[in-house]
Amino acid sequence: MTSETPARPQPYDGFYDRPFWEHAARYELRLPRCTGCGSYVWPAAPVCDACLSPDLEWTAVSGKGKLLSWVVFHRQYFPGIPTPYNCILVELDEGPLFISNLVGLENDAIDFDLRLEVDFLDLAEGYTLPVFRAAG
Repeated sequence: MTSETPARPQPYDGFYDRPFWEHAARYELRLPRCTGCGSYVWPAAPVCDACLSPDLEWTAVSGKGKLLSWVVFHRQYFPGIPTPYNCILVELDEGPLFISNLVGLENDAIDFDLRLEVDFLDLAEGYTLPVFRAAG
């Protein structure tokens, strides 16, 4: 019997979102954007949901935004993620909504419209996870 910490769940590494994880490994937050109409396509998909164009490019975003909503989980759904942990919904300054975690702030200090900026966690499981922290 070992006392190793259980692993976190692995991210989905599908065809459309693989570039997301490759950019995150370089500490870049990039999202697919339609070259035709300029809309962001997030989550990643084969075509733009605004104009149905298949012409998408992975575009750097600022990583800045505001907190729209959050939940704090007290039940442990994944052995590799200790409780309590939060899950947040960020409205990026460019417009897309992004689900992540908030780090560097106690869960009871989270509040609406908090300004956030992206940060990156290198995880033992071999991938880099974009997370957010309070801006400034």
